[in-house]
Amino acid sequence: MIPNLALYVVLRIAAWALPLIPVSVAHSLSDSAGKLAFLLFSRPRRAVLENLAVVMETSPNDRKLRPLAVEAFRTDAKNWIDTLRIRRTTGAEIEAQVEIDHWDRLAEAVSRGKGVVLATMHLGNYDMVGQVLAQRGYRMIVPVERMQPQALFDFLVDLRTSKGVRVVPLDQAPRELIRALRAGEIVGLAADRMIGGRGGLETRFFGRFTALPRGPVSLARRTGSTLLLGVGIRREDDTFAAHVIGPIPITRSENSESDDLQNIGRVVAEMEALIRRYPGQWLNFSPMWRRAGPAELAATINHQTEEVL
Repeated sequence: MIPNLALYVVLRIAAWALPLIPVSVAHSLSDSAGKLAFLLFSRPRRAVLENLAVVMETSPNDRKLRPLAVEAFRTDAKNWIDTLRIRRTTGAEIEAQVEIDHWDRLAEAVSRGKGVVLATMHLGNYDMVGQVLAQRGYRMIVPVERMQPQALFDFLVDLRTSKGVRVVPLDQAPRELIRALRAGEIVGLAADRMIGGRGGLETRFFGRFTALPRGPVSLARRTGSTLLLGVGIRREDDTFAAHVIGPIPITRSENSESDDLQNIGRVVAEMEALIRRYPGQWLNFSPMWRRAGPAELAATINHQTEEVL
């Protein structure tokens, strides 16, 4: 509660100060803040290094991981600046900041009228890039976890919805999301990290077992909606290259558990490719994998051996 209260105070001060300084200066200051956060906060630093070690197939102590971890902290700090700027950024400015690859895939999926499940990742910046959809007239809803204090939650929701994206608290989400898909809307869901701690599916991710959200594949399977994967990668000049991947094939049979495992495997393959391509922009500040015991290590080794054979 106390860390979140401190975050709320910092964000309020930053939101007040942002209009007084150029955007480039704000990004420069946040870049320095990200580097400082990497040095000061040992727990998230350790988590990022451990997660990257699995991705890069090396030790968390490998020196080559350090600049990638620093990049993650820098990217996250800059993302906070972008979030604080959403309300004051015009639609034209948002469009100018984001270049979208394969936009036609999203437009075609929406035109089917059965809704679109847009799986996304904590890769680059998903907040600012997602605003483009609202600017182009698409209806989009995103579930979010409640935060304390309530003032922080309300403040962030107000920013993220200021350009037309709808937000629904996670505890109210299931019915709202299904209703939105049946109305032909877009549902944005994180696919690379559990939110809320429930509804996960145990699967291999970079060769090791972890729980990933079932929601994207389950919703697409149950509703007949198109499943796409979308990410927004931050460029050096703080503009974004957005990528739309898919449609991702969805298996539908009488065995829903087996279907979801197959379908999430296809999503995992795409996510792994993106994270390997942009490892320093994967913003995962909590441990992604449990510390492996003997059985899990054996399963991982067998899985890797099968891939080689």
